[in-house]
Amino acid sequence: MKKGALRRGLALFLLVGAIAGILLITTSLADTAQLVSPADACNTSLTAFNVTFNLTWDSGETLQNFSVFFGQDGTWSRNVTNATASNGNETLNNLTLLVSDDGVYNWTLEMVVDGVATLNDTNYTVTVDTLAPNASLIYPTSGNCSGSIYFNISANDSLSNVSYAAYRLDGNVTQTWIVMSYYADDKYNATNATTSLNDGSYNVSINVTDYAGNQNVSTVLTGLVIDNIPPSVLAVFLNRSSGASVSDTNFSSHIVTVNSTVVNNGTSISNVTFRYENGTNSSNWTQMTQLGSTYYYLGTLDFSTLAEGPYNISINATSFLGGENSTVKATGIVVDRTPPVTNVTIGPINDSDLDGNIELSWTDDFVEAAESYIILRHTSNISVYNTSVTNLTSVNRVKDGVQFYEDNTTSGNNATLYWYAIMTVDSAGNANFTANNTFMGVWPWNVTANDTILPKSPVSISCSASDETATIRWAAVTQDVNNNSDYYDVDYRIYRNSSTVDLSDLLLVNDTGSNFSYVKTVGANVTTDSVTETGVYHYIITSRDDLDSENKSYSAQNHCSVSLTYTSSSSSSSSSSSSSSSSSSGGGGTTSTGGVKVSHFWTNIAKGTAKMEISKNEIPFTEIAFNINRAVSQVTLTVEKLASKPSSVHSISSKRNVYNYIEISDTGLPDSYVTGAVINFKVEKKLILSNGSTAARIVLMRYDEDDDVWDDMQTTLLDKSDPLYYYYEATSPGLSVFAIASKSDDEVVEGTDEVVEETYTLGANETEAPAEEEEESDGWWSTTYLIIIIVVVVLLGIGGFLFYRKKKGLSINPMGLLPKKNSEDNLTKHE
Repeated sequence: MKKGALRRGLALFLLVGAIAGILLITTSLADTAQLVSPADACNTSLTAFNVTFNLTWDSGETLQNFSVFFGQDGTWSRNVTNATASNGNETLNNLTLLVSDDGVYNWTLEMVVDGVATLNDTNYTVTVDTLAPNASLIYPTSGNCSGSIYFNISANDSLSNVSYAAYRLDGNVTQTWIVMSYYADDKYNATNATTSLNDGSYNVSINVTDYAGNQNVSTVLTGLVIDNIPPSVLAVFLNRSSGASVSDTNFSSHIVTVNSTVVNNGTSISNVTFRYENGTNSSNWTQMTQLGSTYYYLGTLDFSTLAEGPYNISINATSFLGGENSTVKATGIVVDRTPPVTNVTIGPINDSDLDGNIELSWTDDFVEAAESYIILRHTSNISVYNTSVTNLTSVNRVKDGVQFYEDNTTSGNNATLYWYAIMTVDSAGNANFTANNTFMGVWPWNVTANDTILPKSPVSISCSASDETATIRWAAVTQDVNNNSDYYDVDYRIYRNSSTVDLSDLLLVNDTGSNFSYVKTVGANVTTDSVTETGVYHYIITSRDDLDSENKSYSAQNHCSVSLTYTSSSSSSSSSSSSSSSSSSGGGGTTSTGGVKVSHFWTNIAKGTAKMEISKNEIPFTEIAFNINRAVSQVTLTVEKLASKPSSVHSISSKRNVYNYIEISDTGLPDSYVTGAVINFKVEKKLILSNGSTAARIVLMRYDEDDDVWDDMQTTLLDKSDPLYYYYEATSPGLSVFAIASKSDDEVVEGTDEVVEETYTLGANETEAPAEEEEESDGWWSTTYLIIIIVVVVLLGIGGFLFYRKKKGLSINPMGLLPKKNSEDNLTKHE
């Protein structure tokens, strides 16, 4: 080996040895205190917080006292905790510092070892800030908007400064918080593209947080209207201005009312107009009038001056922001003032099947497209049309091509003469009123009806009981036993039997030995009946037509029985029947303790996964996604943050800190349908810190009703940046009562609660750079030797100074706020 290498090695050996020796001397002499928490120059909203230090002193010495000096602007107090330790390295905590006012506080510490007080060289600071930041909205101020909106707020905090500023819009869609950018003079701004939001009214909320964790969340503007979509014209229909029906109006004038339905989810409608169009010709736009505060708009249109032919109706709607929608909503409107030609050939008119209903038939040789027919009836020959004539088709005219009508409103006793006439109506509503041989008086026959056929018996009878009262229902009779129409003036007779009766041979309700007694006659297909004795009662319902022909037949379908319990009037209030309902709580099944709740309703949920998002800030759950194994309907899910532990569940181990109890209950969702759930939730950071826990220890617990135990759910800490909350995701086998808690020290696996420092090793293809050998001259050796001697002398001087300072109890205090030596007089001045 060359001389240069030997000399360098010897020099480095001497240098390393000297430094190691000096470090050994100084570390054995110094008593040190290393700050663990809180961090220097931190911000906090707490007025009472703990201080933790790592203390180091010689193993042969004894720690006698540890003091913290705390205060503002030279007014310092002394917080002393006597401490006893058995070794030379100890962590002391629970030195609680109390403050009464917000502000910046200075503090440092002193340790006494074997009667020697060592004052820490460093003064620390902490800012106590319990007040939320000031915040106000500058723009927008109010009104309506579309497109992009510029938001500008003023936000400041005199102590800990603003760390986070955001805003959101709350309306039919609630946005997540949108972070704003700082640009100057305590101003923050952001731009929102409103095209992603539904039109409508919104409130503007802001969220400003300082570095101490104080939060100012407030609604600063209400009624901000977003309107990006033009108004929608939903429907247009026409009415005769008189409101009269087709059967009794002269339509030669064709004055109609245009009815339009117009909606806009954003701003209000400012103007609605209409016009008619025929080919290339269009009328001027005509103003429409809003009907009260509804979505309906009315306008009057006179077709009497227009040429006959097809027309369209267009509607133009404009919002206050200028959004315009012009839409053709009514097409194929035909102006037709010419009545149709009527050439009717009369067919048979009689009651051929003796069911009491008169049948009419005819043929029309001049059939116009979409014609219809009006049937008129009177007690004498119809020679003129007036209001004394009965219009049998005022609701539904006989359609083109049917040309048959059965009058079901006649009385079938052969005592009344009926006269009939027919009117032809075209698709435009024009009726032929001409009194000629095709219309008036063409049926001069004395037509009568004779009903000889019994109505059908009622069917689908059901009975229900409430004390001594029976409620009986059945299907209304509409036909006779030959399946002809028979509903006019049909009524029903009620029969009752309270004795034990053999119905096996009963054919008619009045058979000998039936013992059924008549109760009453009703016109509707439901009735009630009350008794004065307790027992089982049988009911039979019969039908009777307008000729008083009663169908007294008995069958299982027009019979029912019911057990009635008679109660006296004095006790009826206490013994009357009552009913109650309860909903499944999806595994929860607990009694609410009066917290904050939110609910969501689904009309239908398909098999698979359904989600419920929760925006109420007081509830720690933010989203629930649950799986169901079959489709369900009419489901309500309620999430409630309980004010305390429900009485129906066991207490959680006292080793754990429980932050919240939350119950998920439901209506219409059986437990067996739910196969699992994923729950997202949040926990306040300062809440975890104040309880001496960590984010990694948080776990979601679920109460298992079947086993009567609390189970830990698989809980994952999410990588989500937020100055106020930690966010988690947990999986659960179902819905129930939940608790958010933190694991105790003895439950945490060693090492999982600590930060692991990363190390770096050389890769397979990496090598250290080789040292270069070179010949050194004697001059280099002399220079190196001289440097080593100087370093050793300096280190020896430092070591001697520290040794002297330790013996005298002195400490360096560069801020000059505390005494420099161990003097009880000096310490007293700072108490």
